[in-house]
Amino acid sequence: MNRNCPLMKASQFEFGSRATEALAAKTPSDVDRFLPELRSALEEHVRLARHSLEAQVVAITAMDAAFLERPDQIENSQTAHHSNELHYQMHHS
Repeated sequence: MNRNCPLMKASQFEFGSRATEALAAKTPSDVDRFLPELRSALEEHVRLARHSLEAQVVAITAMDAAFLERPDQIENSQTAHHSNELHYQMHHS
């Protein structure tokens, strides 16, 4: 799950806010009023998390397939990327 995703952060905040309201309820009728909102926020958060995980599975599967087709090109690409990262760190530290 991508924790940096703005939608996931907003969803997590929404769920947390609803949970806090439900926990602060003083009467059973207050709890009953907050439960539908809490359930809705939780369902949305789970939906977004599931979607994020499914997207990650698709991306990993595609990368695995690309590696199996051309492992030498993938390795060269990763080596070049690593080299670029080291160059950046050396000059921007």
